Amino acid sequence: MNELNLLKCLKDDFLINALYAFQDRDNLYLIMDLINGGDLRFHLIKNTKFNEQMTSIYRKNIEFFACSIVLGLEFLHNRGILHRDLKP
Repeated sequence: MNELNLLKCLKDDFLINALYAFQDRDNLYLIMDLINGGDLRFHLIKNTKFNEQMTSIYRKNIEFFACSIVLGLEFLHNRGILHRDLKP
Protein backbone atom coordinates (compact mmCIF):
# COMPACT_ATOMS: atom_id res chain seq x y z
CA MET A 1 0.00 0.00 0.00
CA ASN A 2 2.90 2.37 0.72
CA GLU A 3 4.32 1.81 -2.75
CA LEU A 4 0.91 2.40 -4.33
CA ASN A 5 0.41 5.61 -2.33
CA LEU A 6 3.83 6.87 -3.37
CA LEU A 7 3.23 6.03 -7.03
CA LYS A 8 -0.10 7.85 -6.92
CA CYS A 9 1.16 11.06 -5.30
CA LEU A 10 4.71 11.44 -6.68
CA LYS A 11 4.58 12.96 -10.16
CA ASP A 12 7.73 13.11 -12.26
CA ASP A 13 8.52 12.63 -15.94
CA PHE A 14 10.96 9.83 -15.07
CA LEU A 15 8.61 7.80 -12.87
CA ILE A 16 5.80 5.57 -14.02
CA ASN A 17 2.82 6.87 -12.09
CA ALA A 18 0.00 4.71 -10.76
CA LEU A 19 -3.42 6.07 -11.60
CA TYR A 20 -5.68 3.50 -9.98
CA ALA A 21 -5.54 0.06 -8.35
CA PHE A 22 -8.06 -2.70 -7.69
CA GLN A 23 -7.98 -6.38 -6.88
CA ASP A 24 -10.02 -9.50 -7.24
CA ARG A 25 -9.67 -12.68 -5.22
CA ASP A 26 -6.40 -13.70 -6.90
CA ASN A 27 -4.75 -10.63 -8.41
CA LEU A 28 -3.83 -7.02 -7.80
CA TYR A 29 -4.26 -4.75 -10.84
CA LEU A 30 -2.38 -1.48 -11.21
CA ILE A 31 -3.48 1.05 -13.82
CA MET A 32 -0.32 2.95 -14.71
CA ASP A 33 0.97 5.44 -17.27
CA LEU A 34 1.27 4.14 -20.81
CA ILE A 35 4.88 3.75 -21.94
CA ASN A 36 5.03 3.79 -25.74
CA GLY A 37 7.94 1.90 -27.29
CA GLY A 38 8.39 -0.45 -24.38
CA ASP A 39 10.66 -0.24 -21.40
CA LEU A 40 14.25 -1.47 -21.17
CA ARG A 41 13.05 -4.90 -20.00
CA PHE A 42 10.96 -5.23 -23.19
CA HIS A 43 14.02 -4.54 -25.36
CA LEU A 44 16.23 -6.90 -23.35
CA ILE A 45 13.72 -9.75 -23.68
CA LYS A 46 13.18 -9.04 -27.37
CA ASN A 47 16.90 -8.98 -28.18
CA THR A 48 18.29 -11.18 -25.36
CA LYS A 49 21.47 -9.12 -25.39
CA PHE A 50 22.88 -6.30 -27.47
CA ASN A 51 25.77 -7.11 -29.81
CA GLU A 52 28.19 -4.40 -30.97
CA GLN A 53 26.16 -3.43 -34.05
CA MET A 54 22.90 -3.26 -32.09
CA THR A 55 24.64 -1.29 -29.35
CA SER A 56 25.65 1.40 -31.80
CA ILE A 57 22.08 1.52 -33.14
CA TYR A 58 20.50 1.53 -29.66
CA ARG A 59 23.20 3.66 -28.01
CA LYS A 60 21.10 6.81 -27.79
CA ASN A 61 18.16 4.80 -26.42
CA ILE A 62 20.37 3.07 -23.86
CA GLU A 63 21.83 6.42 -22.80
CA PHE A 64 18.30 7.81 -22.48
CA PHE A 65 17.19 4.81 -20.36
CA ALA A 66 20.25 5.14 -18.11
CA CYS A 67 19.76 8.90 -17.67
CA SER A 68 16.04 8.40 -17.02
CA ILE A 69 16.77 5.85 -14.29
CA VAL A 70 19.33 8.15 -12.63
CA LEU A 71 16.98 11.16 -12.78
CA GLY A 72 14.08 9.12 -11.41
CA LEU A 73 16.19 7.82 -8.52
CA GLU A 74 17.50 11.33 -7.85
CA PHE A 75 13.92 12.62 -7.68
CA LEU A 76 13.04 9.91 -5.12
CA HIS A 77 16.23 10.33 -3.07
CA ASN A 78 15.73 14.11 -2.85
CA ARG A 79 12.41 13.33 -1.16
CA GLY A 80 13.97 10.86 1.29
CA ILE A 81 12.68 7.76 -0.53
CA LEU A 82 14.98 4.79 -1.07
CA HIS A 83 14.09 2.51 -3.98
CA ARG A 84 15.10 -1.07 -3.21
CA ASP A 85 13.42 -2.98 -6.04
CA LEU A 86 14.80 -1.45 -9.23
CA LYS A 87 13.99 -3.38 -12.41
CA PRO A 88 15.28 -2.69 -15.93
